[in-house]
Amino acid sequence: MADAQGLDNVPVPIQIIDVPGPPNYNHYLPLYDAALNGDWDSALKFIEANEGAQNPIINDIQRTALHVAAGAGQSEFVIELVKTMDSEVLEQIDSANGDTALHFASLNASLDAVRAIRKKNKLSTQIRNTKGWTPLLLCAAYVTKDRKDILEYLCIKTKKDLESDMLPPNDHEAPIFSEYLGAELVCNVTAAGFYDVAFYLVKNYRNLATAQDGDGCTMLDVLAKKNSDFPSGTKLGFWKRRIYSLPGIKQVYLKKLVHVQALELLKCVCLEISSMPTKEDILVFLGSAVTHRKGKIFGIMYGTSPKKRLMACWRVESGNNILHLAARLPRPEVLSVVAGAALQMQRELQWFKEVEEIVQPTYKESENEENETPKDVFAREHQGLAEKGEKWLKDTASSCMVVGTLIITVVFAAAFTVPGGNYQDSDIIRKGTPIFLYEKPFTVFVVADVLAFFSSVMSVLMFLSILTSRYAMEDFLELLPKRLIVGLATLFFSIAAMMVAFSATLCMVLNQRLSWAFVPIGVIATFPVYLYVFLQFPLLIDMIHSTYWPDLFHGDSELA
Repeated sequence: MADAQGLDNVPVPIQIIDVPGPPNYNHYLPLYDAALNGDWDSALKFIEANEGAQNPIINDIQRTALHVAAGAGQSEFVIELVKTMDSEVLEQIDSANGDTALHFASLNASLDAVRAIRKKNKLSTQIRNTKGWTPLLLCAAYVTKDRKDILEYLCIKTKKDLESDMLPPNDHEAPIFSEYLGAELVCNVTAAGFYDVAFYLVKNYRNLATAQDGDGCTMLDVLAKKNSDFPSGTKLGFWKRRIYSLPGIKQVYLKKLVHVQALELLKCVCLEISSMPTKEDILVFLGSAVTHRKGKIFGIMYGTSPKKRLMACWRVESGNNILHLAARLPRPEVLSVVAGAALQMQRELQWFKEVEEIVQPTYKESENEENETPKDVFAREHQGLAEKGEKWLKDTASSCMVVGTLIITVVFAAAFTVPGGNYQDSDIIRKGTPIFLYEKPFTVFVVADVLAFFSSVMSVLMFLSILTSRYAMEDFLELLPKRLIVGLATLFFSIAAMMVAFSATLCMVLNQRLSWAFVPIGVIATFPVYLYVFLQFPLLIDMIHSTYWPDLFHGDSELA
């Protein structure tokens, strides 16, 4: 007991534990300011005075000077700083989002800065932040046209680095892109309009053609919404489309290059989709092509699939088949690609008829869960569009008929009040005969006047038939457009003939004194014709093309 009591009284030495204090980030404030402002001279002086100062973390969110400079877009500073840093420091991630300096550089710095970081540490392209994004995925999420070169570089180098021996052994078997993140990558690249980059990705990683991101969106869904990158989805006027076809124009060439890239991407994607093993997956994309009225996409998928006959007869949701989808009214931006409600209605009917030809005959009358056949769905969905088309046609016909009636009145009166008048002498043979009967301009006047009269009468009759039409939905397919085509064509011809007759009249009257006036008269007389050509002729050409050569699913000259 005594010994025990003695032990109790022995003083126990106190163990002093050295607890490190918080890092002194104030010491690195000069380096931080220099990195933020791109002042390399000041940074170099600080580094020389503090050996190794270029490597450590310099603020409380675990960022190095390279993080700060790359985030501020100080590319020259980044390039110089990387030369002095240890390579493993480039793998340092911050505590905010888990980003490396290369993540920041891919968004803010130049290609040279990105190249310098990657050259120093090839593993830096593979490090993922807290969202699972590599620098490539982050760049693609926020990419703009001026940073496309960085996107292309990272696409190539990310692939190269993963196939090299720089990865740890347990990562050698990892896929280059997980399906979810890969879908985000290719969807973002496609949405930015970089189809050549998207084509490169899909060509090298075929699974990306059908991969879905977190919202269930695929690159085909993105393409379906990119109407402006396709001629059929670009609301260009007639003359701009003609200019588009001319070679040697830079902007037009660049736009055409985008279309070609988009076509190649579509072919690659659709070939991949059409070979998919499951019926459900194919139907998702086939139904999307029909819903968004992407004829070339549908044509490529249908034309390249060995299951084409089965594809056209498979059921989709709620008992609908492909023809039910074609009967639905698309979004307004899809409809607005075609000018005029009547032509929009015609295009919808053409789509319905084209799809109707490839489905099994029994499916034309099959009912969905709402007991509606495809024709019932089409009639219900397109009732409002048919009414707008009827109004558009009546307004157009009424306006053109007024012009045609005025021409009839003018040329009819001109036939009985010929230029120069008639002989009024006592000679019975010559009495009432036009004075300029044997003049060549008089022959031109008579022929032009007759042609103007009869063509304007024909145009008025065509427009009258449009006004008195029954306006059934089937009439919008061919009957009404053909009548409008004939009416506009004959009206154009009557205007041109009337101006020829007018010019011939002036030539006869002014032949003796003002013979020099023939040329300016002819030039001025063509102005109304030119005006009509610029205002109405594009509509006429669009209607002719839409009625006789719709070409919805075939041909490679244009993209849908």
